[in-house]
Amino acid sequence: MKKEQEIDNENQKTQITSDINSNSEITESDYYNFLNDVLEEKNLIRNNKVKFPDLKTDSEYWRENLIFLTKNIEYKFVKKSKILTIADIDFIFEQYSEHKIFELDYNKLKINSVSKTVFNEVLAFLESDDLHKKPKHDYYGIYNINLPLFSINKKYAFFDHSHYCGLECAHNGIFVYELINGKWTEIGTIGILEIS
Repeated sequence: MKKEQEIDNENQKTQITSDINSNSEITESDYYNFLNDVLEEKNLIRNNKVKFPDLKTDSEYWRENLIFLTKNIEYKFVKKSKILTIADIDFIFEQYSEHKIFELDYNKLKINSVSKTVFNEVLAFLESDDLHKKPKHDYYGIYNINLPLFSINKKYAFFDHSHYCGLECAHNGIFVYELINGKWTEIGTIGILEIS
């Protein structure tokens, strides 16, 4: 009887492990769900073809910053500790492909697609010295994005992007998100964060 229980327990562990592995494939809907949660409306996206951050050239930088999140220490820019494992870091690097280009389908995004003319007019307005004038278009910023990278359980994501909202209004860095109650919520940043 005891041996049957041990086998049942082992089968349950195997099933849980295989469920995790089968659910760890990153799908198109994972990308769109993430982007719709984190990108704010009334903004534009500069790049319609989205790539991964360059983990090949910047691998040491990424590993150095991700490794802090495997430790039970307080990392000054992320609100939680020990959110990753070494397997998660390996999984993040496995997602990278320098050849994968993800073409955005604006029918699946809450952010609008606009003509090149409108985009350039919004950019010119943001670059002007007089942001107190009423803008011609109802957009207040421009994103330049990379594809997010997910942990194995898809509970954490790392989003390397920039947002430009004027001459003295911009940020650029790797933002850390946690899936909380079905919504992606920013919990900090890793690496160098540039803000103006």
